[in-house]
Amino acid sequence: MIHSLMLVYMLLSACRSIASQAVSIENTTVFFTDLVPVGTTLTFPASPSQVALVEMCRVALNVSMLDQSGFTMEAWLPQNWTGRFLSTGNGGIQYVDLAYTTAQEFTTVGANNSHNGTSGRLFFDNSDVLADFVYHSLIHDNILEQCDTIDEVADGIIEDPNLCDYMPKELICSSSSNSSGCLTPAQAGAVREVFSPMYDTHGKLMFPRQQPGSENPDLISLDWFHFVVFNPSFDVNTLNLKDYQIAEDLNPFNVATFNGNLSPFQSRGGKVIAYHGQADMLISPANTEFYYQHIARTMGLPPSEINKFLRFFCISGMSHCSTGPGAWEISQTLAGASGNLTSETLDPERNVLTAGVRWVEEGVAPDTILGTKYVNDTTALGVEFSRRHCRYPLRNIYDRTSDSKFPNSWSCK
Repeated sequence: MIHSLMLVYMLLSACRSIASQAVSIENTTVFFTDLVPVGTTLTFPASPSQVALVEMCRVALNVSMLDQSGFTMEAWLPQNWTGRFLSTGNGGIQYVDLAYTTAQEFTTVGANNSHNGTSGRLFFDNSDVLADFVYHSLIHDNILEQCDTIDEVADGIIEDPNLCDYMPKELICSSSSNSSGCLTPAQAGAVREVFSPMYDTHGKLMFPRQQPGSENPDLISLDWFHFVVFNPSFDVNTLNLKDYQIAEDLNPFNVATFNGNLSPFQSRGGKVIAYHGQADMLISPANTEFYYQHIARTMGLPPSEINKFLRFFCISGMSHCSTGPGAWEISQTLAGASGNLTSETLDPERNVLTAGVRWVEEGVAPDTILGTKYVNDTTALGVEFSRRHCRYPLRNIYDRTSDSKFPNSWSCK
């Protein structure tokens, strides 16, 4: 009993020592420091509760950046720390990610990037915060009719959207058509534009096309025009190339961050595993391919050399970060690990986080990532199918003979 109390006292002292060091950071205020026992249910004002999966030191703080701006963050430091560090963030502190990664013996920090949620309203007339933040079903069905079986499997998944040259002309209304079930020539032309690259007024590629298979609308990006580029009353239905050019030229505080020279990172022995859902409706997966190619051009490296420090996996049928018709579960979150940290869910062959750990700590780079699709996206209902996702620029090819639901029916070529 005395030994246990002494251990708790030592851990609490160490935790408070970390907090005292954080206070010395300029413009930093420590809200609290807690020693959190394993199994504790933590509650938060604007996020779901989260169970602590390991004993840890929890430090919450605020960093003031400019007159109107600052960000809140938390650091979770596991008792059994291995020297691993991970930073998370996106639309507020993702506590489930902090729990997941501290259980993998990472010290993990999460920040809210100066705002919580996905709305851009806080950016309006607030440059300080901005500086810190740095008929679709009809079309979808028609796209699947044209492109689903390019990979020889009719499964609602476009394995490689680059092979789909979608033409919406079949949807143009005839003289006898019901206008609610077809498109005018102008509408069909607009659809074609969406699935075509965008070039700026100087003829330079501004943004790759939206990939076929990602038709579900997402309005988050419109906030950028409402609250950063123009104002809340701006009519996004009038967006044209001139408006996009204004946004491109504005590039506040260099938010574009399109640096193709990763030489310093490479020379330090750093490793990157990047993945992108090929049905992402918010950020075109073609843009990640474009960035990969930008790195290759800037550094003058072929894929064989880039693969020594960066591997990019195209996750077919994954929407924005998760969900979708494909085998999108790659244990990218605690839920993706089925909520259970077992030898199976932590297997580097199917877990993108532990694959990165193995590459850095053991020198074993991943060639594929095994994805899983659960029935109704519910782990308790069992596996619907699995598929290995290839590292770019390799392409997943079906053997045309075996059951397409089994990963060995596909190969990377």
